[in-house]
Amino acid sequence: MTVGLGHLLIKALGDPDEMFWWDKRYGGTYPEGKALSEGGSGSFDIMDWIINNPDKVNAYINNPDGSPRTIDFPLDIDYELPEFSEVRADLSNPYDLTLAAKKLAHHGEPSKMAGGSIMDTPPRACIFSTPDNPNSACGNCYACKGNHRFNSKQTSMWRTLDRLLTDPIPLTAAYADTVLPQAQLMRTSRRDKPVARVNTSGDALGMGGLAAPDAVARLNPSMDFWLATRQYPFVRDLLDVRGWDDDAFAQNMAVNVSLPGKMTPDDVVPGTEWKGRDPLGNMHTVDLYELGQHPAIDWTTYDAFDNQTTICPATIPGNPRKCDEVYDPLTNTMKCRACYRRGTNVGYMDHDDPLSQMPPTMLEILWDNLKRRVG
Repeated sequence: MTVGLGHLLIKALGDPDEMFWWDKRYGGTYPEGKALSEGGSGSFDIMDWIINNPDKVNAYINNPDGSPRTIDFPLDIDYELPEFSEVRADLSNPYDLTLAAKKLAHHGEPSKMAGGSIMDTPPRACIFSTPDNPNSACGNCYACKGNHRFNSKQTSMWRTLDRLLTDPIPLTAAYADTVLPQAQLMRTSRRDKPVARVNTSGDALGMGGLAAPDAVARLNPSMDFWLATRQYPFVRDLLDVRGWDDDAFAQNMAVNVSLPGKMTPDDVVPGTEWKGRDPLGNMHTVDLYELGQHPAIDWTTYDAFDNQTTICPATIPGNPRKCDEVYDPLTNTMKCRACYRRGTNVGYMDHDDPLSQMPPTMLEILWDNLKRRVG
């Protein structure tokens, strides 16, 4: 058995109609490689299989007792991540042993946001999520539709998930080596500060899923990182482990915690709690007010706004949809970086009906922002 896979054998994962039947890392056969227009890597074979085989997917993303598998990465704030060359031989999959760091660590290239993305995983593996709630960010998850459905994207997300679960230290070391040069290449101007987004799809799987990108950020202080999450118990638990120090998260990491439903920062008063169940049905309770007191934590909202919230300009009707093509509402400079900046609560409008939930006061603020931008 491979370390971390427990009850699952490598060979079985790649067998026909089994998990990773499409991935040659496990001896699988990728869907026929035709052009996108001919139903090749642009079709949805993998996602369709994931949807239609919930028992097999659950057997992979959960432990035998039904608890979710999490990323086993050292949690100590002073942990020294080794060089990739020092841990490359520890990779458990023979296919991965042949890869250079830049091939092992997959970097996404989202068209909307600035910079690239690291550690993208499939939303299907998210632990504390509410995909059936239309009033939540999870219920409108962009990573469950569009280009994310294609075979090529599904392959990269599930590969990254598997590597994080089986070989978290070598993979994180590979990201630490490659994230800066990749971010530099993705700039539209050499004057731009290199940035990277953590988990453009998926979310942190356990405290290790937060500690791993934090280690990458600490080793790349010339960059800014943006980590968006709604895994409240894991954020709280990691802060507990790290003593709630101001430096519990890297100073160049913006940790944006998504508020539940239509909540706004104004709603987070003393005693405000979040309650949710894990796959085993265990109830978890987190004091959101206490969480928000940590200097690394900022809030994000979905289709709900207040005077503490900066509206994402790329979601404002009539504006361009790309971060590099809109003005930053706080600096009034082109190329918005609000999400990558600590101390900013960001609200995202509903892309389908952006004005549906906006109160009149927010329309006035929008108008003031637009006047300031052009004036």
